[in-house]
Amino acid sequence: MGILRVYLALCVIADHAGHVFPWRMHEGRQAVQIFYVISGFYMAMILSSRYGKPRDFYISRFLRIFPPYWIVLVGTVVASAAAGLLFNRWLLLRTYVNHPFVHNGPAGIFLSAFTNLTIIGQDWIMFLQQDAGQRLHFTADFWNNRSPLWRYLLVPQSWSIGLELTFYAFAPYLNRLRSRWLAYIAIGALGARLLAYRYLDLAHDPWDYRFFPFEISLFLFGMLGYRLYARTTPRHPSQRWRCASGISYLFGAALLLLLLYVHLLVIQRLGGIIGPEFAVLVTYPFLIAVIPVLFFIFGNHKFDRLIGELSYPIYLLHYFVLVAVANVLACFGTDKGLGMIGAAVSVVLAAVFYRLFIARLDKKRHFLTIKNPGLRAEANKPADQAGAGSPFK
Repeated sequence: MGILRVYLALCVIADHAGHVFPWRMHEGRQAVQIFYVISGFYMAMILSSRYGKPRDFYISRFLRIFPPYWIVLVGTVVASAAAGLLFNRWLLLRTYVNHPFVHNGPAGIFLSAFTNLTIIGQDWIMFLQQDAGQRLHFTADFWNNRSPLWRYLLVPQSWSIGLELTFYAFAPYLNRLRSRWLAYIAIGALGARLLAYRYLDLAHDPWDYRFFPFEISLFLFGMLGYRLYARTTPRHPSQRWRCASGISYLFGAALLLLLLYVHLLVIQRLGGIIGPEFAVLVTYPFLIAVIPVLFFIFGNHKFDRLIGELSYPIYLLHYFVLVAVANVLACFGTDKGLGMIGAAVSVVLAAVFYRLFIARLDKKRHFLTIKNPGLRAEANKPADQAGAGSPFK
């Protein structure tokens, strides 16, 4: 599913900066929510086959998430400071150097700075406000604030990683529950979201994809999808439908893009009947079946796995890249092509970042956390030798 993960990362870029491909893509909100489903699928997989203790799982997640984030954070601060000192363009430090206490209270500023270091709570920032002269308090719509606290986030898209960390905190314990209980929780969370949309008028940002009690249903859909995969795949051992050759992979990738486009058309048609907010939600339970099928088709392809490894660094790097490219284009009096240029630069930098940092960190991570000697040896193989059917996430 590497091609799907990279597509979703590019959807986020397109949502922030404009067209990446010449055809219509999913909105950033939809892309993030599909990521939640994929995350649930993979977390259920590795919890069921890789880690015997929650402690090992937590260490693995820490090493996977935090070191790359901190590298990007430090790089963002250094590059923004250099651009500010040399060209008076402070990029993502602009909010900090533009007299912050004139716009916001100290509690909100310091809380935002703290979440930059820890990631924890970046999603909470979207539900808090502290304009100058006010106390730190809850807000139902941060877009109505004069100076939203999220502007102090130096890797602002990482709010979704903060939400993922909450998923990970519960994942080992959720994975012990029977499937019917996972289904009950998922249906309950989805029902609570629908009621909040219908009767509390909360079908808007940040409630539509940043609120953990609502989004947990998507993560659980992914976990249920893995259980469906684990039960059905042994009964269908045929390799006929798996992508094995380069031609079959290109054909499968093209069909996947077509499927994604059809998904958009279905949402559009349903949206005209029941409303766009509800139309998107209606399609998500079907991912319980779709994600396992996609993993079955693409899971054994080495190139697809390598592509999938780029999704996290693309996501981490893209916002700074877009801000930097936008400032360069502004020097020429234009903003045309920001999405396509930003996406291309993000992909290239992500490949370099993965090669220099994440691949090396992953070897240490697997050595520290995977106890089975055979699995550890498999994990420490180069990416082009390791079994593509064993995604060490």
